[in-house]
Parts: sequence; structure tokens; C-alpha cells
Amino acid sequence: MLSNMETRVEQLCKTVQHNCDISDARYARDYSMCVYLLRMQEHYRWKNAITLDAAIDKSALGGWVRDTEDYWDTIEQTEFQPLKIDGKPNDPFDADAINHALHDSPFAYSAGIGRLGQPHFVLAKREAYSELPFPQLELGQELARDSIITPAMTRDNKIIIRHDSIKRMLWQMITEWRLHPHEGPMARVLNHYGIEAVAADDKLFTATAGDLSALLVRHERGEISATQQLGGDYRDMLAQLQGTPAEGSIRAVGDLLADAISTWPWLVEQRLSHHLDFWLAGLQGIRETLLAPTAFYQVLTNSSHPLPLLEKYIAPEQRRWRHVADALIKAFHKTGPQFDYRTTIEQAAKTTPADE
Repeated sequence: MLSNMETRVEQLCKTVQHNCDISDARYARDYSMCVYLLRMQEHYRWKNAITLDAAIDKSALGGWVRDTEDYWDTIEQTEFQPLKIDGKPNDPFDADAINHALHDSPFAYSAGIGRLGQPHFVLAKREAYSELPFPQLELGQELARDSIITPAMTRDNKIIIRHDSIKRMLWQMITEWRLHPHEGPMARVLNHYGIEAVAADDKLFTATAGDLSALLVRHERGEISATQQLGGDYRDMLAQLQGTPAEGSIRAVGDLLADAISTWPWLVEQRLSHHLDFWLAGLQGIRETLLAPTAFYQVLTNSSHPLPLLEKYIAPEQRRWRHVADALIKAFHKTGPQFDYRTTIEQAAKTTPADE
């Protein structure tokens, strides 16, 4: 027989998962087909408690995806449900109130808005909580979540670290590297932690995720600092461009500024070569495209020991990406949402005070 606590959490888990499903129904198919299929495969693995390194039955996966999409069609237009705790309904976005109601349980909750405006909800086991220098909640095993792996996020200057998602992100990176193994930052990461590229040892992965989470914490702290520096104009611009092609590039500029402010100085101070390698291994997409023309990128990617070379680039890169962010804000205010963000970024990156 379930205890009162278990019954309460079980019902809460169902409601959170239902809201996650609604979010996926509205947004999950907005990504490219390749990204979508990879995410659905990972979500199938999580839903069915399949270990990271176990093979997946492709036929079963295909049937599950079809059934899931059919289910999504029935709930896409429905509203998110309030989370009832001890009979009191709570707004699903009011994570503070929900966590206050869960304070006597081993569980915690997070809610926020991610890329393309997609809401992200998660109910998980609470691992740790701290207040300084910013409130930071660390989550372990996830009981309810959407299909997007979100290893860390910040909302209202509160940092959420999701260790289970970090493990899954790491395994995806290893899986992709395994298809075309080569020397470089990912190979150095695997060598440092003693990780085999063909099997996922849960104990080792848990320890590795815990160690690498410090890098994500530093990035999130940098995001808070960057947002504070740029002020409300930056937040307003990003909010108005949410879901547009410009959103990804503007977020990437903010990410690079955050890393220049917080992540890279910390790497140099702590002398953490393997953390820098992990950062380099994860550098892809728009962030890599923006960084590629810089001498900083060429130096880091062409060296087998990049950490000693990092320090002299930190201050110039802080100026560069602050300058680019300011140029975006100015152009947005002058022209509106249809402004030429690509040209603005390209020209600002070339005329940055770092090079003057």
C-alpha cells in the first residue's frame, strides 16, 4: 500500500508528465528531422528505462514514435494542468511555490522557457540546494520530463543543474564521436575520465557528470552576469524574437559572452584542461560558426594543450561579445524585429574593441 507521500508524488508525477507531453506536442516537431529523431530516440530510452549503452529495437522505437505523435495530436491544443499538492492547485510555472510545498519530500521541481519558447518542466529527486552566490538547485533521477535534454538552465537568477541530463548529453556526445573516432578534445575527455567509448558504466558516468556539472554552473553564472550587464533591452529583444531565426544567433552571442565572463576565467584559475576539452567538444552549431573566424578559435582548436593559451584571449573576447550584443540591441531598436541580425553580428565581431 502506498504511503501518503508516495501517493502525492505519484499523482504529481502524472500531472507534470502530462504538461511535458503538451509542451512536446506543441514544440518538439519544430526542430529539424535529424534532431527530432535523435531526441525521440533518447526520450524512448528514458521512458522505457533502457540503459545508455543498450541497443534499441528500431521497430519498437518506430511504433512508439507513431503512437506518441498520435497522442500529441489529441492534447496539443489543451491547457497545462495546475499541480495539486495537499489539495491546493499551483501554477505549473510557479516553481518556487511548488518546491516550497515539496520541502518535506526528497523531490524538487523546475519550470522554465527554453529555445523557440518551449516550456520545460521536470520533477526529480533533489540532490542539493545552495544559496550563494546564486540560488542553485541540483536534480538527480528524473521522474517526469519533456523530450529535450536540458542539462542546466537559469530562471530569475536561479540555477538548475540536472545531473541525469548531463549523463545523457555526455553519452550522446560519445556516441556521435564513436561513429568517427579521432584525436581531439572528446578523445582527451574520454582518456581523462577513463571512459570506454563502447559501454556506459553508470557509477563512472554519475561521477563524471558530477565533475562536469561545475562547468555548467560556471556558464549559468556567466549568463546571469551577462544578462545583468546587458540589461532589460537585451531580455526584451530576445523575448520579442523568440521562435524566429534570429533567436538562435542572439542566444549564441549571449552564451559566448557568458563563457568569456565566467567559464573561461574559471578554467584558467582552476587549471582544468579536461573541462576545457569538454567545452570544446560541445562547441558546435551557431556558437562555433560565430567563433570560427576569430584567432581565439584557431588557437584553441589547433592545439593539443589549449588551456595555457586561453588566458590572454579572455579580456579581448569579453569585449568582443559585449560589443556584438550591444550592436544587436542598437540595430533591433533602430529597425525592429526584421533587422539584419547576421550582418550586424558579422560586422560587430570584426570591429570589436578587442581589435582596435
